[in-house]
Amino acid sequence: DTMSRAQRGRGHGRPMRNAEEESEEYEGNPNTNIRAHMMHQHQQFQAQQAQQHQEMMMLFQQQMNNPQNQNMGGNVAFMEFCRMNPPEFVGEYV
Repeated sequence: DTMSRAQRGRGHGRPMRNAEEESEEYEGNPNTNIRAHMMHQHQQFQAQQAQQHQEMMMLFQQQMNNPQNQNMGGNVAFMEFCRMNPPEFVGEYV
């Protein structure tokens, strides 16, 4: 069990003699780097989504505060956008 735990890179009570094996294994194990990279990209994506959502909400509030814009068809595009990208989309991939 100690061996398998050391290989997985988890567990904190690893013997020191595994240190060099471990660094070797990390270099030769693409999954470790890919997973870290994916997580980083995922966080960026989430931040992007949240920012876009905030911008859309601000736009929406502006439109609500300017009733005369409703006759110009400005919020038709907005409603279409909401239909295509519902707010629930943000945070769906947590």
